[in-house]
Amino acid sequence: MTNPENQAKECYVELLGGIVSLSHGPDGPYPVIVPCPGLLLQVDGISYDTEVAVKIGDEIVITPENEERPGAWALELSKDGLLAEVHIMPSMSITRTVIDITRSPRLILQVLEGIERYSPVQLDKLMSALRKEGITVGVDLTVVSAILAAKEAAKFIIARGIPPVQGQDAAVEILFEQEARRQREVRPDAIMDFRTRFEYSAAREGQILVRKTPRVMGRDGQTVRGEPIFAKEPIDVELVAGDGVKLHEQAEQLMATAPGRPVVILRQKSLRVDIKPDMLVSGDVDLRSGNVSFVGDITIQGDVTAGFSVWAGGNVKVRGVAENSHVQACSGVAVVGNVISSQVVAGPPPGLMRTFMPILREIEKDIRTVHLAIEQLKKRIPANKQSLAGRLVGTLIDQRLVGFMERLRSLSRELKKLDRRLINLFGADVLTILAAFLEDNNGAGRTEGHLLELSRTISTLQNRLEEIAAQNAHITARNVINSTLVSTGDISIINGGCYNSWLQAGGKIVVQGVVRGGEIKAGADVVVRELGSESGVTTSISVPTQAKVHIGTAWDNSVVVVGARHFRFDQKQTGVTLYLVDGNLVVK
Repeated sequence: MTNPENQAKECYVELLGGIVSLSHGPDGPYPVIVPCPGLLLQVDGISYDTEVAVKIGDEIVITPENEERPGAWALELSKDGLLAEVHIMPSMSITRTVIDITRSPRLILQVLEGIERYSPVQLDKLMSALRKEGITVGVDLTVVSAILAAKEAAKFIIARGIPPVQGQDAAVEILFEQEARRQREVRPDAIMDFRTRFEYSAAREGQILVRKTPRVMGRDGQTVRGEPIFAKEPIDVELVAGDGVKLHEQAEQLMATAPGRPVVILRQKSLRVDIKPDMLVSGDVDLRSGNVSFVGDITIQGDVTAGFSVWAGGNVKVRGVAENSHVQACSGVAVVGNVISSQVVAGPPPGLMRTFMPILREIEKDIRTVHLAIEQLKKRIPANKQSLAGRLVGTLIDQRLVGFMERLRSLSRELKKLDRRLINLFGADVLTILAAFLEDNNGAGRTEGHLLELSRTISTLQNRLEEIAAQNAHITARNVINSTLVSTGDISIINGGCYNSWLQAGGKIVVQGVVRGGEIKAGADVVVRELGSESGVTTSISVPTQAKVHIGTAWDNSVVVVGARHFRFDQKQTGVTLYLVDGNLVVK
């Protein structure tokens, strides 16, 4: 409805109560109406969605557009079939009302919306959908009212299946890993059987080695459609009796039928135990094996893993890697793989000969003195009383020897400081014999027989020390990383290099690769393909006066010390040999 007044000079348009009033001069300008979504603007029967100028006499109609937005819902099943859910997006009813706007030359229409939401689900259609999907198990009718009244987007669990109850896998308990490891005591004059001399996780005949807990079967479940969900079959572990082991099927146990060292072979679905007399470690040195200790040679088929140690009175060969571990052998150590954050020691402990040989020589001299005194006494007394001379050992020691007993006590103290396994190499009863000889302070209980036993022990100890010192101790490895290597003999790094490590050898050191970071100390020549790095990381080599150092490539900031002479590279050099001539360092 338009205002018939056509003489007004003011230009405006007004919307009150749904009625449009306007005014303008005879020749304009004309007021403008700007439409908005939700309202239908018609001028003289023509609909406009952009602004339009109006004038007196136009038929202007503004109509609110109410709207019905249908919602949606769906019945969905989980992949495992255990849940049925109703997903709802609610329906909306939108009612619009035109907002009054006072006079303006540019009238921007506005609308007020009223929104009502309601569930799009109808009971009969919901039940029909359940029947169509075949959902019969675990239907929860208590949520139906919530579904029918839902006014917001939501998910409702309308049915739950029966989940399967999983069984328990069979479990095995390896009992012999808890047994103490000890070195078999072998007398110096006994013949050593290498198959039985080392009692490592030793088992006695009739000992239970492994106990099995049988598997527990589970219970099948159902989907919401009533389909079965089969419980996963629990893993069973077959106990396999190897050499020297018997299987008790009813008790599900493995029992040792012979003494020896138990070895486990664990596969995916079986566990086998063999009784082995030798010291071949078939896998890694880890929780299953524990720390490995043996007086002879040890071969490890796998790795020496973090936190574990290997000790051998002979050689050690590791076919894998040594990582964050300790490997020590009185003879050689060969690591086929890499040595990483580990300590590797080959040869007797440093200072072993310096500590014991002087004491042993003095004790040996003392014993000869007492023997000589006994022989002199036997020449002076009647034949029927010569046994008395052998009973005067304590008196002769007190009269002829100053400090003899203290030297024995010192020897005992020093031996007790050593690794027990090293003492066993000397003879397991050495400490016992020393303690027995020292026990009688008055000397009344000491006889010539005791002195002879002590003499044999001291002689054996000397021989064993000399044997250990004479062994060709050496270390070989592929790569050495953040580790310490100490050998009384040579060290060879084959087809690899040393990184941030400390190497010390009584003999030569040969590195076929790079030495980058750390320090090398050798008692003989050193051969290195590459020393240091282009970034100038500090790397050093030290050798005695008579030794030579051969370097393929030396980077700046690398240091070589020959005797008391020191040389630091200040630039890259290749094919360098360093040695002393008349006390002067030659670099060529």
